[in-house]
Amino acid sequence: MSAVSYSSLAPKPYKAKTARRQARRTPLKPTRPTIHPFPKEHDALPLSLQFLSHLQQGSSAIACILVALALGVYGWTVYMPTLWSREFKKLETLQRHERDLIAANETLKHQLAEQAERPESGLAQPHPSQVIFLAPQTATSQLPKDTKAVAVQHPSLVQAPLAY
Repeated sequence: MSAVSYSSLAPKPYKAKTARRQARRTPLKPTRPTIHPFPKEHDALPLSLQFLSHLQQGSSAIACILVALALGVYGWTVYMPTLWSREFKKLETLQRHERDLIAANETLKHQLAEQAERPESGLAQPHPSQVIFLAPQTATSQLPKDTKAVAVQHPSLVQAPLAY
């Protein structure tokens, strides 16, 4: 064993106080790690790293597109049934209103027919002697000359039926 001198272990108060004073005066600067920037030119990278970099960029773009498509399809599959059920309910209510209107219309027709059959209503059957005949007008006198030229140019418009 080696002998240890107690004098070397004894604190030296004067030097400790000066060290504390110096620490207060000069703040400690944090040591920053050195950061080496990535090379600006892609030519400085090896071909394998360039390929992997392009592969990563491409796969990231494809992944974003696929996520957007998946969200779109999910939204469409959730939105379409709710929209369909809402529109189907509207259709059912419109059909019910249509049936109600048809029933009310037929009821009114029946009531009018019953009122017309009563002798106190004052309505009478028409007689052929009371019919008024009007002379038919010619259709060509009403048409301007420009429409005749259009009818000649487009014979399919003239020959088409107006109603079924």
